[in-house]
Amino acid sequence: MSRVYKFEEFLNERTYWTMDMLQDAADDYDTRNDFKHGNSAAYKNATAKKLMDELFKNHDNDGYSDKQRKSGYWSKERLEAEAEDCNTKEEFFIKNKDAYVAANAKKMMKDLFKNKENDGNKTDRKPKGYWTKEKLQDEVENYDTKTEFKIKNFNAYMAAANKKLLNDLFKDKPNGGGTSTKGTKFTRWTEEMIQAEADKYGTITKFREGNEPAYKSALYKKILYKLFADKPNGGRSDFGEKTEYWTEDRLKNEVENYKTRVEFYEKNRESYMIAAKKKLLDKLFANKNEKDGLTDKYREKGYWTKERLQAEVDKYDTRIDFFKYSKDAYTAAEKKKLLDKLFINKKGHGMSINVKK
Repeated sequence: MSRVYKFEEFLNERTYWTMDMLQDAADDYDTRNDFKHGNSAAYKNATAKKLMDELFKNHDNDGYSDKQRKSGYWSKERLEAEAEDCNTKEEFFIKNKDAYVAANAKKMMKDLFKNKENDGNKTDRKPKGYWTKEKLQDEVENYDTKTEFKIKNFNAYMAAANKKLLNDLFKDKPNGGGTSTKGTKFTRWTEEMIQAEADKYGTITKFREGNEPAYKSALYKKILYKLFADKPNGGRSDFGEKTEYWTEDRLKNEVENYKTRVEFYEKNRESYMIAAKKKLLDKLFANKNEKDGLTDKYREKGYWTKERLQAEVDKYDTRIDFFKYSKDAYTAAEKKKLLDKLFINKKGHGMSINVKK
């Protein structure tokens, strides 16, 4: 079934738009944006011919809506008129974001609001340069901690932070204005304070989780292990043994509990990684079995030599079985491009034969 065109659609698809036709089309719309969405064919033609200004010269605001202003529309006079009824910059932004952005771009905000209360800023925002050290100190007297200061007067807090005055402003406050022992900077942690805090925890891990600032301070002062010297296992958890703890003899004793490297890795990953880092895995598993503790699914790089691959291939009649039951070895053989050589003595070179029933 063929499509039946309406007359208006037919007009829109015409490729020849005269000036009079375009003007008639544009006059049906109040704004350029409405014209664009209401008659895209005419709009595109007018835009291509650079006729939009001419078509909308007699429209209100030259055919621009409040949200669509021509570049240069926001003159100083228009911005002053727009901002006149606004008491604050925030109100100006809410009323006309387009004008607000233009005023900011032209760096006219200060001039537009110079005669407004507090220069158009909200009551809790002070003009540039307002927060002197003396005024900041007076403000700080209302708060016990830096956190409270930040929450209740963010602008003053940021002014103090930018001037690097926070520590000085809170020097006479309990704990230097820290929210708690957890919120104190490490420079205020004495060794006695850190020791008292560390004594609350049985392990280093719990200490770190329970009081990270104190933990970091201990690290910074290089006294962490000294703090836990009298704790069982030096404060180290079973999983978090320090590298020095796992000597070769201890690793050897640990390995006796596992048949394969995979089992060792899965059940004691920490000590496995230390053994790997010390390059002791081959030595530790040397007497485990012919695979040195490696499973069929886990081989170290270089394990599959040509001789080991040939011995593995001899177990199978076809390449499919080789792939099915020893995929790791098959992949290694394929990468080394040895499959043809390895199966040279097999029937059909190991290729499976389709047998018809």
